Amino acid sequence: MVEVVLSQTPVGTPVDDAQQFMEREGFSCSRSTNQPFGDRENPNYIYCDRSEGFLVLRRWQVAIVHQDGRVVEVLASTGLVGL
Repeated sequence: MVEVVLSQTPVGTPVDDAQQFMEREGFSCSRSTNQPFGDRENPNYIYCDRSEGFLVLRRWQVAIVHQDGRVVEVLASTGLVGL
């Protein structure tokens, strides 16, 4: 997932463009400031979440870390969620 996102929103991309790309791909996104994500303690990032499936959902959670209005890193996790 990280490679896919970075292929479309490489480091240096304006953060607003990155958010628009993720939303076009079906993610719901919101801005987070100084909130932990994975092993990162206090990054500023766009949090994007998407789920697909029926009884068991695959969930993707992506953090597009930004600084000075530009993408600096992409973090991601995925897993299965039962209803």
